[in-house]
Amino acid sequence: MGDLDRADGFVDLPMRWRRLLSLDDTTLTTAMVPPSKRKLHHPEMGTRAGRYPLPDHLVMLERDHVGRPMATLCHAALIVLIRRERGLEEALTRYFALWDSHADLLLAGLSLRWLVSAAATFADHGRTEAERMAGVAAEMLVTTIKLYETERHYLMDIPFSEEIRDDTIKPFDLDGIIPFQQRGDAIANMIKRKDRVVQDLGASGRILSCVIGRASELDTVYSRMRDIHTGKGHKW
Repeated sequence: MGDLDRADGFVDLPMRWRRLLSLDDTTLTTAMVPPSKRKLHHPEMGTRAGRYPLPDHLVMLERDHVGRPMATLCHAALIVLIRRERGLEEALTRYFALWDSHADLLLAGLSLRWLVSAAATFADHGRTEAERMAGVAAEMLVTTIKLYETERHYLMDIPFSEEIRDDTIKPFDLDGIIPFQQRGDAIANMIKRKDRVVQDLGASGRILSCVIGRASELDTVYSRMRDIHTGKGHKW
């Protein structure tokens, strides 16, 4: 079914939104988002898309997903509707169905930004307590990374290299929390614990695993610490 009947729960939405939400599974999974030639009707509203009327917001989403599977654009559109509480019940039903059917595609195709938005949506609306908790964990992880990377970038952008060893790190004590040790097992143990529990957490657990994996690939403290880590048996 690829006609507007699939969007009956969104009869009050602009037609372009209804067309997007009426796409069949084949189109969602095989077609890519093309470059958008549409212009914003209200460019003076700045970069905060949440302020835009829905037609402009869809243009912003299209620009953000060019070259990615259409399923990722549909996913973003559903999150927008959920946050705006437009056809909330129907949007949530579609959102969960999209994750239940196409988790692999979404995990591979979504940027970290939209993975966090997905996690936040599970945190707010997850069907079980486990889904909500995994969503909270993933969002907290990336938000923490965002905060300390911002501070590091603007205030103390000091290179961290293999020359920095446990005996050269300036000690600190944050209510019993000491610096990460170059041969330490804290991160490896954290990931092992995560692996033991996410198997029963459904899509939100997979989002959490994906977020940690991305954090270990990008230029974050996870990858920087791994690169100087020397403890045998504790790599992650």
